[in-house]
Amino acid sequence: MSPAQVITWAGRRHMLHCARVSLAGVLLALALVQADAAPAGVEAGVGSAAMVAVRVVKADPGAARVTVSWPRSWRDDIGSPRGNRDGVWIFAKARHADGRWRHLPLETVTAEAGYTALTPSDRTGSMLQRSTAGSGDATTTLEVRWAADERIQLIRLFAWPMVLVPEGAFEVGDGDPGTPGRFHDGGNPGRPFRVTDAPTELAPRAGALWADDRRSPLPAGAPGPTPWDGQPGMLPAAFPTGYRAFWLMRYELTQGQYADFLDTLTPAQAQARAPSARDFSSGGLVRPDNYRYTVERRGEQWVAAQPRWSMNWLTWEDGIAVADWAGLRPMSELEFEKAARGPLAAVPGEYAWGSTRIVAIRGFDGEDGSGRERARPPEANTSWSPSPQDRPLLGPYAAAALSDRLTREGRGESFWGAADLSGNLVEMAVSVGLAVGRAFVPRHGDGELASDGAADVADWPRMGPRTGGFGLYGYGYRGGDFFNPETDLRTSSRNVANFGGTRRLFGLGFRAVRSSVP
Repeated sequence: MSPAQVITWAGRRHMLHCARVSLAGVLLALALVQADAAPAGVEAGVGSAAMVAVRVVKADPGAARVTVSWPRSWRDDIGSPRGNRDGVWIFAKARHADGRWRHLPLETVTAEAGYTALTPSDRTGSMLQRSTAGSGDATTTLEVRWAADERIQLIRLFAWPMVLVPEGAFEVGDGDPGTPGRFHDGGNPGRPFRVTDAPTELAPRAGALWADDRRSPLPAGAPGPTPWDGQPGMLPAAFPTGYRAFWLMRYELTQGQYADFLDTLTPAQAQARAPSARDFSSGGLVRPDNYRYTVERRGEQWVAAQPRWSMNWLTWEDGIAVADWAGLRPMSELEFEKAARGPLAAVPGEYAWGSTRIVAIRGFDGEDGSGRERARPPEANTSWSPSPQDRPLLGPYAAAALSDRLTREGRGESFWGAADLSGNLVEMAVSVGLAVGRAFVPRHGDGELASDGAADVADWPRMGPRTGGFGLYGYGYRGGDFFNPETDLRTSSRNVANFGGTRRLFGLGFRAVRSSVP
């Protein structure tokens, strides 16, 4: 072969190689275009779906079409005695190519006729609700849109039942001297205080807000912390008094919802937020079922064997981490009383269902936690401890377990339709009884947590060092639980409103709120 022929052959081989490279480049470019166009998988949170059914109909890049269904929905007519509605808080997380879950801002959420989805300016979620008056089981189809991102591999949607607490005045304190720590008018301990849109003064005089400062025994017999620090002054204008409208979780946080939460955290974050064997052993009487707690890690996934049961064994830090993660916030204890009592006049010694009648749950007919169980006896309306020797249900029961009852009292519901504000599990709330609580600013979470699994929202009360006992940290407990005495279940009881416990306990639950949307 001549040198010319060698050069010619080499040139041809080079051109062929270049052609192959060019073709490979085209194919690679096409593959990348196709990868960019391929929609990420979309699914519903398992625990969330135990409360609200979410079915993905179609997924496209940056969008999904889903049906959402939930039972016992309503929207009252304007001018009706109650005048509120329920809703569903829709939010999403996205798993990126690095394996991390991140909050997914929603650009738009559009519902079919008859329903409305209101998306706040921070786009952390959207509040789905009926757009016209009506009641019954609800079903609608949503078009959910977000910014398409090729790094996203999987999107998980969550849907949490909520109720609206409308704007308006209300009373705090029930006037009963047997209700420990109760709020009252500063000029008369026997008269409730009326919260309005006027600035709230704290003072021991007529027309101002004040509270009983007597220390009452805890269930174990030791005296609790003082429920009132006795400091006069003006309640900061930013503090959520409950006068303004807000959305409240319809049920206490469930074990299924908490498993969903843990399942989107890093291992380090989840370890900080998950109860451990050490927590169970330090929580009082040791029980094989850990007081009906069923959340555990199975392989690579967090699951709850009983996703509808309320979530216990929480600390304040666990609760506010969930609120931050979901784009919600903690409630104040004034909002707690508004959520329970509504605009009605206070009844001395009343519970969240508006009367003084209370009957303990002693068991269930049907499969416990299935959503079809029925509490025994038929007149039972919550779980509580009739006496230290008689604690019939040692652990939380399922959300909506009393929904078959015909009356508000029988269902154990608040004026606005929120379940279990008295009994089942303790409600944790920001305290008005301490200066650090009064400094609370009701910002919403942004869906993201600190690397250690903690909420990172400024001006939320925080737990001190976990050394056991209690501390005066600006939060406390309202509404009682299955282990507490009857007085702690009263709407106006503030026996442990400043308790600020640092340990996980078997009776501690949580429910978050969202200021009015949008």
